[in-house]
Amino acid sequence: MQNGKFRWFRNQRIQNKIIFVYLPLIVIPLLLLGLFSYNTNTNSIVSKTRKNMLDESRLITTRIDTLLVNAESFANIAMLDLNKEVKLKTLELAAKHDGELPISDDHVLRNQIENKLDFAQLIFHDVESAVFVDRNQNVYTTDVKLTAGSETGLASDMYKTVERSNGIMLWFPMQKRSFWVLDQGKAVLTVGKKILDTETMETLGYLFVNINEKTLSSIYNPVGPVQTSGYYIVDSRGIVISAGDEGRLLKPLESNRKREIMSDDTVFQEIRKEDGEKCC
Repeated sequence: MQNGKFRWFRNQRIQNKIIFVYLPLIVIPLLLLGLFSYNTNTNSIVSKTRKNMLDESRLITTRIDTLLVNAESFANIAMLDLNKEVKLKTLELAAKHDGELPISDDHVLRNQIENKLDFAQLIFHDVESAVFVDRNQNVYTTDVKLTAGSETGLASDMYKTVERSNGIMLWFPMQKRSFWVLDQGKAVLTVGKKILDTETMETLGYLFVNINEKTLSSIYNPVGPVQTSGYYIVDSRGIVISAGDEGRLLKPLESNRKREIMSDDTVFQEIRKEDGEKCC
């Protein structure tokens, strides 16, 4: 049979013989070159996509950092301004009677304190609202709606935690609550700080600064050429604390997604401790 094929090839015209010999020499290198080019382009596209994802993630975390720093700066500026209030420093502690909250009848002091809060909010417009509670548990706010549920607020763990602190910034988990918020149906991220007299280190009161979750999730929208709602933030409990898709907010993350995020293949991740310190 081999002799038959050889004779068949030998009987072919010289033109066909040339084609039979050189065609594989041309086609095979072209196929190999095409395969190599395909793999190279695919790897390049994957690499660029990964880099774009990393750049977008870094941009988002940078903007989130700015948002959190603005809230802390709000608290620091408010502390300095409140230290200028002589009446606040000389405010005598009043005993509560019959379990009722004492109400400050010093309207000048109230206006001055709330004006200072309003001014700080004007500078840091990312802050949705702020509440200041003095030593007599008088409540001063950036909006009258925030006074609703103050009794609950003064009995809350959040207030007691700040009351026991030494003046450091304390970040509380994203939550919906019934006190010191503009809308009980909206989630807020809150930083609390004990306000101290910078000279005597005596307590002047307690400040709570709120950031609306919508302000946080709005950071995701302008990122990249295509609008997406696929970004979200998960805390150490595995709870979604911010998301472009509001339906996922304050719900547990799916176990498979949690494993994926915590895997070594994660493109970029940043973890913050409860006090706001960035650890990686």
